[in-house]
Amino acid sequence: MMPAPPAPPIEAREAAGVAAPSAPRKKNLKAILWAAIPLAVLVSLVVFDLPICPTRIFLGIPCPGCGLTRATEAMVMGDFGTMLRMHPLAPIIAPLAIWSLGRSVLVSAGFLDSTQLDPLRRVPSWAWAVLAFALIGLWVVRALGLLGGLPDPLDVTHGLLWRGVAGLWELRPG
Repeated sequence: MMPAPPAPPIEAREAAGVAAPSAPRKKNLKAILWAAIPLAVLVSLVVFDLPICPTRIFLGIPCPGCGLTRATEAMVMGDFGTMLRMHPLAPIIAPLAIWSLGRSVLVSAGFLDSTQLDPLRRVPSWAWAVLAFALIGLWVVRALGLLGGLPDPLDVTHGLLWRGVAGLWELRPG
């Protein structure tokens, strides 16, 4: 068996129009940086404790995921009492969300094909329905004041929708 011939020098490959070996890495690095921008924005909002829930901002009421970010933070810190008070489903939903976001970044950056490494595709639809029902059911139970209540109060007057309607009502000629 004969050894493979040595690779031509980089100058010869560039002259022939063959990309240098570092070109795909540069492309992937740029793609992952662009894909990670939404994650960086999300982390910044959490670090600076700014509201990130569109339901809370627009309607003034907490969504079924209300408290999930704070519960995940408490869970990571080992404070399971706070985690249960903020959102009891955090041990299930947080890993699913983190996996999905991380995998999306890897797919967007070209490190994974969209069909690769996706065990969530094998989860039957009935299991997703049960999780959605549990999430909404937990929200209703907590909105009624049970299980410690919601971490944020139900107050529609703090929502942009209410403020917009109230502002229009005041501008109406009387």
